[in-house]
Amino acid sequence: MDSAISQGSKPLFQGSWPRNEALGPAQAPKKVVSTLSEDQLQTIEELAKAMGGKDPKKPLPLALSYGEIYEIHSSFKDELGSFLVGWLYLTGQRVTEMCKTRRADVRTSEVDGKEYIVVESITEKNRTHRRRPISIPMFGREKPMVEACLARFDKYSSEWPVFGGDRYAAYYRLAKREITVRAFDYKTRTFIDDYAMPLHPHYLRHCRADHLAMDYEFPHIKLMKFFGWHSSTMADLYVSGSWKDLARGFGEGLPASAANSSP
Repeated sequence: MDSAISQGSKPLFQGSWPRNEALGPAQAPKKVVSTLSEDQLQTIEELAKAMGGKDPKKPLPLALSYGEIYEIHSSFKDELGSFLVGWLYLTGQRVTEMCKTRRADVRTSEVDGKEYIVVESITEKNRTHRRRPISIPMFGREKPMVEACLARFDKYSSEWPVFGGDRYAAYYRLAKREITVRAFDYKTRTFIDDYAMPLHPHYLRHCRADHLAMDYEFPHIKLMKFFGWHSSTMADLYVSGSWKDLARGFGEGLPASAANSSP
């Protein structure tokens, strides 16, 4: 197992927002009064609206770390359940897109001497069809999960679908697994620790977007291309939670003209 897996990654929002830790049995939700600034509250409210409508009834689950996603992926005893978690997370595909992806749509390629999986996905939304190639690294922390997904392909012909079922079968297979996450109650503006919920396919897409923005520092255009978003609205929400690029800006130091100026 790659050493980076055990380290995990940070959740979507920083500051006083600790990462999710528990994946154990569900406990009674604990509400914590928010100490966020108005700007932070506005950001999460916008994300809650984007994911759950204008008046979401359920709390907004915060993203699990990569290490925690990998634990869920590895905990499935059946091959299909493990594949669904790994594939939907790595590709960020919608369930309907995954169901229409064939084995022949998956290939390997190299860029700058490094190997990648390329998935020829088709975005189907608002009655439009758009080709969307997705690249997945076959190195680093994703490598074990990628290899587990590819092992399933060896059993099928090129025309066989990667999943072999409809979206309802995928929903049902994952929903049987309950996970515990940290969530934000949009209405009361409070956190809920140990929020139990069924594992939903779209939640894996949400976690992938968080990790690409936070850990890999994907800018707006790359996030839009990877997830097939037609506008920058969703990309804005994920990029706004990233801080590493700002920190590196300070780390580079002042330019000579500014450094030599008097206070």
